[in-house]
Amino acid sequence: MSKWEQKDMSGNCHKQDLSSKTAEEQEWMAPWSGDCMIDGKMYWINMYDNVSQAGNDYRKMTFKRKSEGAATKPKAFKGDDDIPW
Repeated sequence: MSKWEQKDMSGNCHKQDLSSKTAEEQEWMAPWSGDCMIDGKMYWINMYDNVSQAGNDYRKMTFKRKSEGAATKPKAFKGDDDIPW
């Protein structure tokens, strides 16, 4: 059995169970979160379900670079200022 290894330019998000969170926590937490590797560096992903003005569903994702040795996920991040490019 081989050990799973994160591949570059890939990642995943998982649906978060927000039912046990307070309304305030639910407001700043992303409904989906996970991580990915881009150019050999690890990033946290937050993903949000949205609806365009035309009524079409889409997903917005934000990325935040993991600090070296980070063991836990930081609080949710929002906004274009948090995207590392």
